[in-house]
Order: sequence, then C-alpha cells, then structure tokens
Amino acid sequence: MYSQLAKECISHRICVDLYLAISTGKSVDLASIAPIADNTGGDLHYFPNYDETKHGEKLYYLLYRMLTRQQGYDIQVKARTSTGITQTEYYGSFAFVPLADFEIAAIDADKTVSFVVRNDERLKDNQIVYVQFAMIYTNIYGERRIRVLNQSLPVAKNLNFYFKSADVEAVA
Repeated sequence: MYSQLAKECISHRICVDLYLAISTGKSVDLASIAPIADNTGGDLHYFPNYDETKHGEKLYYLLYRMLTRQQGYDIQVKARTSTGITQTEYYGSFAFVPLADFEIAAIDADKTVSFVVRNDERLKDNQIVYVQFAMIYTNIYGERRIRVLNQSLPVAKNLNFYFKSADVEAVA
C-alpha cells in the first residue's frame, strides 16, 4: 500500500518527509511506512516515546533545517564514462535505479547520489579514465540549473597504489 503511494508521489514529482512523534505505549510499523520517504528522496525522523521537553528542540531543529536547506526539484541525472568502463546502477536517497539516466522528485544538501562503474575492457596501467556526473534541476526560484562534476582517475593494476594515494583524513 505505502509502496504504491510512493510510486504515485514519484510520478507526480512529490518528495515526502515524515516526522513521527509517537507517545508512550504506542507503536508504529516503520518498515511499512518508510518506503514513502525512502523512494521519493525524503527523510524519515522517528521519535519513540515523544516528550516535548526531551525531543522538542531536536524536532524544531529538524523542521527548521528541512525548510531552510538548499533544495532542487524535478531532477534529471546522467553519468558518462570513458570508453572501456560503463556506469551500471545508481544508489542514493531514493529508490534503486538500474538505468543509465533517471529522474527524481527532489534532492537537498543532505542527500548523496552514487553509481557503480563496471570495467568492460582491458585497461592499460597508468591510463586515465574519465567520469562525468551531470544533474539538471530546478532551484527554489524556478530557475533551471545544471551541475556537472568531472573526475579523472588513473588506472592501476595494484590496489596498494590507491591506498597509498588516499587522503586518510577525508576518508575518516
């Protein structure tokens, strides 16, 4: 039931955020409700045994953050890669998408999008491969914008090369 509602929301470009403040002794089936927020790119915040003195400030902050953070709507996403590698699937704060490009209702400053890259051909050591991620969206002022991220990656046969060149502070 809730999964079907989530699909309808996605088709109408609706993002759903849920704030559940449940009083003592009550229960809620989060596993059934969660797809509405998860699949539409929204958030689910659960306060079991809600007490205004304990949770009121946190709830206020979460609502304030949701209303003031940067957001984009009507998003179209596309990843492009060099010859020899292929983008296979996307993951993020939305339903799993196995397509080369896709659309989501909304994205905000607290969400991430990632994708899996598959090696299709034999690549040469020290060859550079390129990955480009493009996202077209509408901002809160109704302006259509594009954000493009480019990355060049050296090919290495030995994984130690990547571990030695990793920025430990950024990874941690």
